[in-house]
Amino acid sequence: YKRFLVINYTEDKPGNWYSKLSSASFWGRPILLVINRAFLVSGKKYSKINLKFDLIIHDECHSIVNKTTREFYSYQLQKYPDISCIGFSATPCLEYEPYNNVLTDYTIYNAFCDDVIVPPKICWVKSDKKLNDRDFIKICKNKIKDLVYKKIIIWCGIIDKCYELTSIWKEYFPDFYISVDTSKDTDDTFEEYSLKENNAILFCACKHREGSDIYNLDCCIFLDKVENRTPKTFVQCIGRVLRK
Repeated sequence: YKRFLVINYTEDKPGNWYSKLSSASFWGRPILLVINRAFLVSGKKYSKINLKFDLIIHDECHSIVNKTTREFYSYQLQKYPDISCIGFSATPCLEYEPYNNVLTDYTIYNAFCDDVIVPPKICWVKSDKKLNDRDFIKICKNKIKDLVYKKIIIWCGIIDKCYELTSIWKEYFPDFYISVDTSKDTDDTFEEYSLKENNAILFCACKHREGSDIYNLDCCIFLDKVENRTPKTFVQCIGRVLRK
């Protein structure tokens, strides 16, 4: 704060933020702008900024796949071709400038060797017969019996399956807190689940794969029956579990 004029638009989000930012040059200090990506690109208001930025640091820079984000960078690179851009991502997308070049990487294996994460244990179940929902439950119950916290997240293929499986799993796990979190839910049971010390199961579909830090989570289960899972999605999912 002694060196920079820090302007934070992550919580306070005025509609005329670009005007306020431009007028901040009056103070004659280098400006450090902190802003959410979605808020930054909304309405292309960035084009009204009368300041030159020398450096962009973009967290979760795989959002470059979004059309509005690519338009922002296209504008910046065309107007300021000498601008420096550094992005951070666990699952980088290298198809678009300026994040089409990896400067340095740090893999799950590196993190394991450095004792930054817990060692991953992956169980892949195969069967000669078609397994039903109750077969899956029995297999999972056997696999999780030695877990420390038994704090579990289960990804289903579709939302309706989340509710269907929840009622069945409650029969086999009567002592567990079992909840569902989907885009259709009106009750926020996720917060209660996330605060549980142990013995808690959350069913969801395409949620909490990325960006969710869940207290004491030590297991994730894929019940979406996807045979060929993309590496990026897999890394995003197990990354929730491997954190100490």
